[in-house]
Amino acid sequence: MTIRCCLTLLFVTSLGMADGVIAQQTSLVSIADARADRNGDSVPDRLGDTLSVAGRVLAGTAELSDRQVALPIRDGTGALFLHSFEEQPSFFRGDSVQARGVLVQYKGLTGLRILEIARVAVPSIKQLPVAYDVTDPETQEANLVTLEGRVAGRVTTGPVELLALVHEGIMIYAVQMDESDRLEQVDAGDRVRITGILNQFDDAAPYTSGYQVLPRSASDVQRLGVGRGGILAILLALLLVSLSAIIGVVLMRREVRRQVAIQARAENRYQALFDRVGDAVVVAKMVEMKAVEFTLNASAIEMTGYSLERRSTIRFDELFRPSSTVRRLVYWAMQNGQAEAEVSLARADGTTTPVEVQAYLFDHIDGKHLIFIGRDISKRKAYEEGLIVARDEAEELARLQSSFVANMSHELRTPLAGIIGFADILSAEIE
Repeated sequence: MTIRCCLTLLFVTSLGMADGVIAQQTSLVSIADARADRNGDSVPDRLGDTLSVAGRVLAGTAELSDRQVALPIRDGTGALFLHSFEEQPSFFRGDSVQARGVLVQYKGLTGLRILEIARVAVPSIKQLPVAYDVTDPETQEANLVTLEGRVAGRVTTGPVELLALVHEGIMIYAVQMDESDRLEQVDAGDRVRITGILNQFDDAAPYTSGYQVLPRSASDVQRLGVGRGGILAILLALLLVSLSAIIGVVLMRREVRRQVAIQARAENRYQALFDRVGDAVVVAKMVEMKAVEFTLNASAIEMTGYSLERRSTIRFDELFRPSSTVRRLVYWAMQNGQAEAEVSLARADGTTTPVEVQAYLFDHIDGKHLIFIGRDISKRKAYEEGLIVARDEAEELARLQSSFVANMSHELRTPLAGIIGFADILSAEIE
């Protein structure tokens, strides 16, 4: 049987006994006095009496039920339900009210069936909940309590759904009295904090079990930590993140492989070009003005006579001479980006080859590098030297020719002058 049925039966029972059992006591009493059970028979001593009580409203009209007035009130001594089937004014949490009615009890729940009720002109106050006491819940009946526990599951009884809550090893039921979703936000396994009116629905004396909590609004039900739904959401999010990460890693690895393949092809093309170019190419890694590592292409290795194994171990002073010219070449290349000079390229057998070197500076991911492009100019030098020798020989031949002509001119001019002189004399004598 549901709480809604409990409250209804309480009113029906009280109506049947009201006319013949109503006592004459109507003076204002405390709630503790109204609920007193001095003989210990689990029934209020003043059951059936007409009493007047006053207190603060813990749950306003229609907060616990939309079909009847069910106002829990509290004074300084305890709490009590006020019930009525008749049309009554609306009351709100914190209102101060005074009511006269018949004290009744059903299924262990003690209440006052309202005959008269009025709002008392006292300022409204905020009602703070008390911690639920599992050792003495009877004194907290109809009071605003708060408790924490883990949800064991849901029980549906008729139109009402009960949320089973384990609190300190005791099963307490949270009851949703209206159509709101205040209890839909939690699931089995969740740890929750529930604030509400403590109700009772027990079949037999001493009425020490069957306690229920009636939340007044959605804010009275709070999930503590991450609930099962939250855990599922987190797991789903983690799964999605993991899938995204896996997909991302797969795509990244695919992209890395693609880029590595592209880079490998580029390096192969560069290496092919580097090794097959006709000029000697030397790539030097520079630290400040000092070359610390060399890479030679096939032409440079062939030109120098060094082996491939020594490609990256050759010292700078083993390659180019003289050192003063090389230092000037490096300095101007580092300053201006390029430079050129004629130096000697040292061979492994100790001989040297004249080369014309052009140096270019470029930045790499691991620092600055200089590219030296050397061209063997030994044949050109030999040709130039041959031209010089030919020029010298031609000049010498021209000098000898001039000297011969000058000598011959002298040798011929002297006898001719004598012959011409004698001819002149003979001609004069004949005349």
